Amino acid sequence: MPSIALSQTTYRVTQESVTNVLRHANASHMQVSALIDGENLRIEVTDDGPSLPDLKFGRGLTGMSERVRALDGKLELSRENGRTTVCCSLPIHPATLDRS
Repeated sequence: MPSIALSQTTYRVTQESVTNVLRHANASHMQVSALIDGENLRIEVTDDGPSLPDLKFGRGLTGMSERVRALDGKLELSRENGRTTVCCSLPIHPATLDRS
């Protein structure tokens, strides 16, 4: 069973990414996906907003980054083919599993 930290990080990254799209992206479409990719949980939030704004690591992006880093994960923001994507990869290994 996933640890509480992995569950909370998954929730918070998804929540903050969706909130950022709704507040800042001026997008007409958004796609959210989560999947198991080998030994990693992969979360992607993609939107079709007009551009990736100047990124200021405020509380939201900083909090996401810190949570992901604490679990040895990766957080990437990219802009390609008219779409902005937040991609988070979190390892699912024994250290992240609940032993209770």
